[in-house]
Amino acid sequence: MTNKNVINHIHTLLWEYTANYVETSEDSKTKLYKIAVENNFSRYSSNCGNVIEQLEIIDCDDFDITDYKIIGDRIIVSFEMIFIAIVNNDDNERFYHIEGTAVGTLSVPSRNNFERYDFDDMNKPQLFEFFDIIKDIDLHFEDVEYMGE
Repeated sequence: MTNKNVINHIHTLLWEYTANYVETSEDSKTKLYKIAVENNFSRYSSNCGNVIEQLEIIDCDDFDITDYKIIGDRIIVSFEMIFIAIVNNDDNERFYHIEGTAVGTLSVPSRNNFERYDFDDMNKPQLFEFFDIIKDIDLHFEDVEYMGE
């Protein structure tokens, strides 16, 4: 399987991993919080600390692989993912919807028997089992907009 075919074959896995990272990582929640504060998004409570407590992606139309390159035994994948999310506090009181683009890179092994797996037919728990092959995610956000409640 060529590297291009590997990337196309694991597209769903990379998409799910990135969405999960945006929703659950302290790094992404901290970055989105800073954007919210810098842009004076209303409804964000000042007593929530310095990160977003809960974030759920409610719509994500596509995950675009914009480039890839081989470095050693890893494939470095560049991506963009446009999403809409709900940002909540601990009491599950909705603060606002945001729309933005997650842009970044991550890496996967270049030599793996990916063709044995059908990632497109896997459910989330099955995909989660493969998350450990994905390393070195570097993510930032662009075009983040407040969309109201």
